[in-house]
Amino acid sequence: MRTSFPSPKRGCNPIDIVEELVLSENWESERRGDDEVVIERPGTSGTFDMFFVWEKDVNCLQVSCLLDLYVREENLSDVYKLLALANEKVWVGHFCLWSSENMLSYRNAVMLDKDGYADEEHLSDIISMAISECEKMYPAFQFVIQHKATPEDAIKMAVLSPAGNA
Repeated sequence: MRTSFPSPKRGCNPIDIVEELVLSENWESERRGDDEVVIERPGTSGTFDMFFVWEKDVNCLQVSCLLDLYVREENLSDVYKLLALANEKVWVGHFCLWSSENMLSYRNAVMLDKDGYADEEHLSDIISMAISECEKMYPAFQFVIQHKATPEDAIKMAVLSPAGNA
């Protein structure tokens, strides 16, 4: 259930609003500074670590969501190919490899108005979009990394929509 907050004031730090939204949903979070918060957002594929960083100088909120899949050296070629295929299917944001950690990540940069204005509904939509994209592509990355599927087969599986109800 979504909790309504008073309308944010112009010039309000969007990280404050993300933090209020996270608290209303009872998700775990850690404020790492005035312009950064990390949250743990439950999903069907596990818990996702989401990072929100506000860059006031360019009025941009960067959202990153880590997929808990470690990429081994022998999988890099196939993972890079799958990244290209996955990014062709993503409308908002992109997937990338966090090279220093060999972990996959979804990233999106959201430009806000000159005052950094965003309300909880907009930020909730941003979180939902990130989780949705991660949930959709997680099995494809998992199949390539853990089950040695080809990138082409993995992406086909990821974009199939099940017909009917079980």
